[in-house]
Amino acid sequence: MQITINLPDKLTEKIQEQWGNLQQKILGDIVLDAFLDGLINFDELQEILNFSSNDELKEFLKEKNMLHSAGIINLSGTCP
Repeated sequence: MQITINLPDKLTEKIQEQWGNLQQKILGDIVLDAFLDGLINFDELQEILNFSSNDELKEFLKEKNMLHSAGIINLSGTCP
C-alpha cells in the first residue's frame, strides 16, 4: 500500500533535519505500533524492517526506548 501525506514545508524541513529518512522513520513507528498491539511478532517486525540480524533489531528497540537490560519494556513492567 502506498499512502501520500501532505505536510507543511516548514514542518518537512525541520523533521528531515532531525529525523533524516522520513519514510523509514514512519515505517518503523507504524511497525512498532503493530508489534505493541500484538498484530505482528518479533520475526515479522525484523522481516518488515529488513533487519538482517538480531543486533539490528535490538538497536532499533533501544532507539525507540523499548529495550531494557531485563528485556522489552511494556506498560506493566519488564518482560525477559
